[in-house]
Amino acid sequence: MPKTPYYIVESGNWKVRVKIDSTDEYTYLEAGTRAVEAVFGRRDLDESCEIIGLMTIKGQDFFDPDVIDKKIPPPMFSVVTGVCHEDDRDKPGKYMIYLTSELFENASQPVNVLLAKKAETEEPEKVKLVRDTKKKRLNKKKS
Repeated sequence: MPKTPYYIVESGNWKVRVKIDSTDEYTYLEAGTRAVEAVFGRRDLDESCEIIGLMTIKGQDFFDPDVIDKKIPPPMFSVVTGVCHEDDRDKPGKYMIYLTSELFENASQPVNVLLAKKAETEEPEKVKLVRDTKKKRLNKKKS
């Protein structure tokens, strides 16, 4: 059982900490969905969703006090989004990886779904890897 109800969601140039009190098979999906809702404007940030990282074009964290350029960088997404329990943030093998288009779809953001699906066509190897991993996970549950 996780020690805290917090999950870390990362994609593109942002990282979000999401609080979810339930733990079931959809918890990671829910954390990813809430994060894209918060980052891309469909959900207000509150105590359950906190942006904890936002990288500038120069690769600097906007929240770092030493960063001089304080223009808020626009959030960007990548083809995949990683979700892990906060306690596992330094363990790459513990991340659940989702196609970002799936999270946008779950968040009812049709324009972003289209943009993400277009990006998927440019990186088919990542898409295949995510789908293959998902199939293996489902097969494990069945057996």
